[in-house]
Amino acid sequence: MKNKKPLPLDEAATGMTLAQEVLDVNGVCLMAAQTTLTVAMLASLKRRGIKNIMVWEEREISDEALEEERRALREACTQALEHRFRQMQDDANMQRLKKILLAYRLQGLD
Repeated sequence: MKNKKPLPLDEAATGMTLAQEVLDVNGVCLMAAQTTLTVAMLASLKRRGIKNIMVWEEREISDEALEEERRALREACTQALEHRFRQMQDDANMQRLKKILLAYRLQGLD
């Protein structure tokens, strides 16, 4: 089974495939999802200060463990967006954007 796996960049290896795009602190896409990592790409991400990435992982996993992992990923995505939008609680447009981004991030985790 193919699963999304959060991974510290230091543990990433060439040949791994990104399960999610990599964004910088400003939200600029540095690498698209489905990109197969190379040595040069890993070095570039390190230079840009990227600490974690999401990669595809092939493994056998029980249904219970898979659901727990998905729950943890959903929670991490939600918390990250809450943090990014924390100063915009009163802006209705920004709250709509946060909702759209959360739906996009949670695709495939339901």
